[in-house]
Amino acid sequence: MDIFDIFRPSLRNYRGLLLLQCAKLCGLPLVAAHIGLLALGRSTPTSLLTRFIFYAASIPVFAAGRVLLDDWRQRSAARSMGAVLVPRVQGKWPGNIDIMLFILAEFETGYVLQSFKTLLDQHGVKTLNLRLLWSDLIITMDSGHIKYILTDGFSSWIKGEGFIRAYECFLGGGIFNRDGQDWKEQRAVARPFFARDRVRDFQIFERHATVMLAALRDSPLPPGATSPLERVVDMQDLVGRFTMDSALDFLFGAQLHTLGKPLPIAGKAQLGLKGSKSDDEFGSFVQAFEAAQLRAVERVNERWMWPIKELFGDLSTAPTDAINAFVQPIIETAMAEERQRRERDEKLDMETATMLQYLASLTTDKNMIRDQLINYMMAGRDTTGSLLTFAMYLLALHSHVFRTVQDEIRSACPVDGIPSFETIRSMTYLRAVLNESLRLFTPVPINQRGTKAAGSVLPPTNPGDRPLYVPPHTDMYYLPLHLHRDSDLWGNTSLEFDPDRWINEEKLKPFLANPMIFLPFNAGPRICLGQQLAYHQASFFLVRLLQNISALELAPEFIPAGAEVPRDWKTQPDRIGIEAVWPKTAVILYVKGGLWVRMRMNDEL
Repeated sequence: MDIFDIFRPSLRNYRGLLLLQCAKLCGLPLVAAHIGLLALGRSTPTSLLTRFIFYAASIPVFAAGRVLLDDWRQRSAARSMGAVLVPRVQGKWPGNIDIMLFILAEFETGYVLQSFKTLLDQHGVKTLNLRLLWSDLIITMDSGHIKYILTDGFSSWIKGEGFIRAYECFLGGGIFNRDGQDWKEQRAVARPFFARDRVRDFQIFERHATVMLAALRDSPLPPGATSPLERVVDMQDLVGRFTMDSALDFLFGAQLHTLGKPLPIAGKAQLGLKGSKSDDEFGSFVQAFEAAQLRAVERVNERWMWPIKELFGDLSTAPTDAINAFVQPIIETAMAEERQRRERDEKLDMETATMLQYLASLTTDKNMIRDQLINYMMAGRDTTGSLLTFAMYLLALHSHVFRTVQDEIRSACPVDGIPSFETIRSMTYLRAVLNESLRLFTPVPINQRGTKAAGSVLPPTNPGDRPLYVPPHTDMYYLPLHLHRDSDLWGNTSLEFDPDRWINEEKLKPFLANPMIFLPFNAGPRICLGQQLAYHQASFFLVRLLQNISALELAPEFIPAGAEVPRDWKTQPDRIGIEAVWPKTAVILYVKGGLWVRMRMNDEL
């Protein structure tokens, strides 16, 4: 244990953390320099300039010595375990500052997570230590290493304090932002609520799908429309409203009615934080939710330096306050209703209860309830919204897939027929479309774990490889986006959208041989509790929409200024050269500027 850990501040006291970091960086060098000057002063008087140079030089000298000592310790530990160090990036600038700037620039202006893929390819490996600012940061798309982290070696890997601090203001003590016993207890509490298929869930989906279809029918004709049945919409905005309304209904029992508010207008919509911009109440709440996510991601990217940027103000406070202003009154009302229920000695009906009612029946801790609900809202709204956004994108690009899945839907569930659990389970091609969308555009394209105080050893995944030693308290980013597109795992069609991959026995062999190459819902003890709910919700939306439209295509001419796909992408490798939208990530994958599509409504509408 580091002596400074005794003074470790609370998770939200990031200024205290910054002070502690400064003390660790400067404290010992300055004390040593002062002692040296005192000794030197006894024999030779020292000038003020000499003292200043002595003090100033002590910090980088001690830092360099600490780096060398740390490097020696790592190599010694690796040898003792029969392992080697993870291959390291060697940048041109000290501390790999040039590499860090490259990654940050690509995060803002490049293709999603391509900087990591570029670095891995340049070094000819699938696990790499970026060694930013003399600090270990490991990235991997190695299926064996990812499997070990999530399953066999689960007990050695945690979210880690750095990640938790970055998200603390937004996610608080929720299940996605905790380790150890706190996480285990929260998962045990949530599991019964997600362990059943409930009729109420489909009733919620149908209620909001009906409003969604009405919103489409009532939306204005786009510029240059050739038919009164033609519509142009930001599909990302539409599915975001559907999943937001559904998530609030499912979790809180609350109605925000975002689908009843005017949709962004093609040709007039502006660029928002993620998709197209909306200035109404719905937009204010959602933009606060998205701003809090974006700042958390920026904090993770800025690593230990982010408290410097927020020295004079917490940049998460404003969006978090807006989120709390909306959810706290709902929580207060639910807790009052719970007290009344107990007074009447009524049993909670788990078939109809919301997540809020369920949690209120278990605890009176309002902060705990808030944190859990915000965590599940991010999952329930954003991940399913991302899945639907990219599924619609791929269907718009591949008309033959659109027609095939639509034929299956109309055969199993006629126009205006409401799908049931059994109906959705019977539609194998629809499920294949969702799986292939999840493979190419996994909603959580990058995830994180860190080692504990003992460090860890990653077992070799190829014949002749040596185990890789990962030092204590080291962050590792694993990359499902690149894992899912790896041609070594998925063959030479790994970048193609091919739903038959999930039906054809020959094409399915790679997955059946190693299910750990497909991780849209994570794996191991932290596998997503709500994955079946997500499949049901996404399937329900697509069924109801595709029952009621006859054509679908992209409408790139309506992308807001600033979100156009860069022209130089056409010459780039991988999927970059064929992409017609700009994928980005803020915890969850999204389309910059929104997904603008043109569709033709059925005559029946």
